[in-house]
Amino acid sequence: MKKTLLIVMVVAVLGGLGGYMLIQNDSNESAAQTESQNQTRDRSTLASDYPDGIYTSDVAETLYGDVQISIAITSGKISDVQYLKMPDKDDGRSRQLTAMSKPLLKATTLDKQSDQIDFVTGATSTSYGYQESLQSALDKAFEAIRS
Repeated sequence: MKKTLLIVMVVAVLGGLGGYMLIQNDSNESAAQTESQNQTRDRSTLASDYPDGIYTSDVAETLYGDVQISIAITSGKISDVQYLKMPDKDDGRSRQLTAMSKPLLKATTLDKQSDQIDFVTGATSTSYGYQESLQSALDKAFEAIRS
């Protein structure tokens, strides 16, 4: 009986350790992949790498409406953001969140000089759409380098 109990405990401990090691390995690989993607994205989205000009994004669809922006790059820096389309549903709450988020999104863009912006609390969907639009505009600026 004691031998059986000992064997069961050893198998349980080893199985638990094996599972833990598997999770740790997956977690480390996932973290390494994410870090690599972030480094690639950070390098590719810094405005100082882009030529001066005005770049208009593609339209990004969100749950509350479309987002489209244009950015001005001057002396290698994002100098302005113009809103061409922003979520504007008929309800007052959507309009209120859009009005609140626009200056905050613009300010964080001008501060960070990349698409790695701070999201606006309460306007997460709009923030995602804005970030997608910002990346699209920066991608177009990158294409201008290659042309």
